[in-house]
Amino acid sequence: MRKANEAAREMCAPSTWERGMSLAAQFATFCRTHEQPTNAESCAVFLMAIDVAPSTRRQHARMLRSMLEMNRTPLDMMIMGLQKIAARSETKQARPLTKEEMNQVIRSRTDWKERVVVRLAWITASRWSEIAALTAKNFSLEADGALILDWSVAPKTAKADPHRALRFVKIRWQDAFDTIKLCRTLRRNEKLTNNTTAQVERALAPWNATAHSIERGALRHAAQIVEAHNLDPHVISQLAKHVNPFDLPQNTVRYLWRYTTMLTQVSSLVALMRREKRRKGRNPG
Repeated sequence: MRKANEAAREMCAPSTWERGMSLAAQFATFCRTHEQPTNAESCAVFLMAIDVAPSTRRQHARMLRSMLEMNRTPLDMMIMGLQKIAARSETKQARPLTKEEMNQVIRSRTDWKERVVVRLAWITASRWSEIAALTAKNFSLEADGALILDWSVAPKTAKADPHRALRFVKIRWQDAFDTIKLCRTLRRNEKLTNNTTAQVERALAPWNATAHSIERGALRHAAQIVEAHNLDPHVISQLAKHVNPFDLPQNTVRYLWRYTTMLTQVSSLVALMRREKRRKGRNPG
C-alpha cells in the first residue's frame, strides 16, 4: 500500500501534492468535527472559517474545487502517477540498425528470397509482422515496371478504413524487379516469407539487434534522406505507419485507388532508400 501511495503522489509536483493533501486533511477534519458532508457547501463554510490571507483563501478554494470535481478513484490517481514515473524513466528500445549494417544483414542471407524480403522491410520501414502478412496479391505491376504495394491486409495498417491515400506505395527499379521475381515463385495465397519474428531476431543477434531494429534504423535513414532532399518531414511518419490521421479526403481518395501514390511523397522516399550503387541488370539470386 505504501508503494501504491508513493506512485499516486507522482501525479503532482511534490509541493502541490503536499499542499493538496494538507488542505484535504484539514477539510476532512473540519467536516468530521462539525458533522458536515464533504461537498461544495461545506467547502465554502470551511474556507471562511480558516484564518488565511484572501489570496491564499482563493488558492485553497480552487484546489478544493479541483479535488471535488476530480472524481478519480485511487487506481486512477495511481495510473497518473505511474505515467509521470514512466516519462522520467529511460526507455529501452531496440538499437536501430545503420544502413551499412542493414546491407551486411542482407548480404548474410544465403537465400535470395530472404534478401529480397529483408530489403523490402527496410525500404518500407515496416514491422516484421506486416511484411510476414504480405502475399503476391498485395502487389500490382505497372506498365512502366514499377510495383504498387497495397497495405490493405497488413495487420496494423488497414483496421480503420481502406479508403486512404497512404494505403499504396510505389516501388521502383531493382527493388521492384527483385520483388516481382519473388512473387512469381509463390503459390496462391502463399506469404512472401515464412520466417517468424523469433527467427529474424536470431538472424540479427550478431549485430546486437532485434526485428524492431530494422524499422527503427530505416526511419533514421529516412530522416537523413528527408533532410538531404528537402522533403516534407511528415513523410517519415507516413512511411512508418502506412496511415496518417490527417490524410487526404477519403471521399476523393476512394476513387483514385493505386493512383493515390502520386498524391504523397512516400514513394519518393522509398525510391531514395535504394542501395548505394545499383548495378544494371543485377540478378537478386
